[in-house]
Amino acid sequence: MIAKKDTSHPLILLLDTKKSEGVAMLVYIDRTVEILRKDDPSKLGRIRRGFKNPSEFFPTVGELIVYAHFKSSYFGTEMQYNVAERPVDCKVDIEGTKILVEIISFELPAELKYGMIMADVPNRSRVRVIQDKLKKQIPAVVAAANNVPIFLALNTTRGMDIDDLDIKNLVYGTLQFTPRWDNSGKIVGFDISRAPDSIDQVANGKLVSGIIHCQVDFDVTDRQMKLQGDIYKNFAANTPVNDALVEKMKKGIFNKPLPDNISY
Repeated sequence: MIAKKDTSHPLILLLDTKKSEGVAMLVYIDRTVEILRKDDPSKLGRIRRGFKNPSEFFPTVGELIVYAHFKSSYFGTEMQYNVAERPVDCKVDIEGTKILVEIISFELPAELKYGMIMADVPNRSRVRVIQDKLKKQIPAVVAAANNVPIFLALNTTRGMDIDDLDIKNLVYGTLQFTPRWDNSGKIVGFDISRAPDSIDQVANGKLVSGIIHCQVDFDVTDRQMKLQGDIYKNFAANTPVNDALVEKMKKGIFNKPLPDNISY
């Protein structure tokens, strides 16, 4: 009699999960590309170039994933939407409210994460790529968009050194802990505050209505890849958004797989 294979061992379960995650990622990318194929062919030139360039492949995939989630939930989503002859990564129509989204996909191999920390490299969620958007592209788009909210979507799936705390520091200011002392010189607690270095403190930072922070993750409950994350409003934005709109955005893109098929 052949002994039944023990599939309850932790190592077996881990290997099975890893295999399922790999398959799920391939299905996920395939669904993303299928959604892309239904779009205007004239807008796909930059995407094709990104797929062909090894250094741009994963950032291109990261951008398309965010677009695909918006597109799968909101039919009015358009890729490479032109505003004042400047392309924005996507325009989304959410139940009659239009928003613009610029997508930035961060790249950092896991093996470099701790090197960045040890070298005390500044938070990359504040680096040149965001500064360039705020300086060169966002002002012209906002000026021509007639009070349409614009969001920066930061996909940090492969940006191993950036976490949710970094994004909160970007939007609200760096979290600070100031020790509180008693008369004997003993620390009795800490006061929490935010440094005046939030995005609205930099040039053109108030032009951004909010930050979408997202990562692709494998959901073991149904073995599908999903976009996880949160959305942070810029309270000092020139074009503010309400909580209802933010919740609709979250519902549309987070914690749900891409559908097998979308018919328009």
